[in-house]
Amino acid sequence: MTFRQWLRTQKYRDDPIGDFSRDFLADKTAKGLHNITEIRRHVLVRTVEPCVLSAVDEAIAEFTKLEAINGN
Repeated sequence: MTFRQWLRTQKYRDDPIGDFSRDFLADKTAKGLHNITEIRRHVLVRTVEPCVLSAVDEAIAEFTKLEAINGN
């Protein structure tokens, strides 16, 4: 599962990760981005808001932890 696919499954959450997921998936300039590095770089270029950067890092940490547990 790519990070983008995982974000699709998080869009109904009522927390900063859900907010980021919805905003990112609606961003037409991010359509071809799928992995963590590409997505984080895109967000860093497009925003300086600490709450957004924090949500991205939180999402990355959660996704990475799940991937490690699942052996991916």
